[in-house]
Amino acid sequence: MTETKVSESNVSDADKTVFDTNWVINHLKGLHDGESYAETERHISVITRIELYGYPGISPKERKDITRFLLDVTVDPLTDAIEQRAIEVRRKYRRKTADAVITATAIVLGATLVSGDGHLTKKKIPGLPVIFEPSPPAKASWRSVFAKYRPFWAAIACLTISTFVLAILFILK
Repeated sequence: MTETKVSESNVSDADKTVFDTNWVINHLKGLHDGESYAETERHISVITRIELYGYPGISPKERKDITRFLLDVTVDPLTDAIEQRAIEVRRKYRRKTADAVITATAIVLGATLVSGDGHLTKKKIPGLPVIFEPSPPAKASWRSVFAKYRPFWAAIACLTISTFVLAILFILK
């Protein structure tokens, strides 16, 4: 599979698209625009539906967003043809089972795989067009910055406390 960014030509050339779980999650978070695929037959594997609903700690709002998304796509079941192709993909390209089934779904449907997963798009599978939409970089929150520089902030805190203690001792002397 080739790593390509989404372009209008990539999307318009696709009659059918199969979205992987990573892409759907990012789409539901508002990180990917699904309008680019409005003119295509949009599919997901039954594995993607299982992964979406099976995520631990899913909120009622997230469940509702998933349900709304699923109304606009076709959920393809695990057929014998998809199963056989998934076995081949798993064996030949060493994919995890879920990724092999999603990839096999796209192959059997003759669809373009739309993925946000870099691991899923690394090894090229002949005859399978791929559109790779990586997640945009997350903005750093103050907590993540603090966590990254925790030793520095700990040293500053120790220095401040020790200076304060020395000042108190000097005053009391």
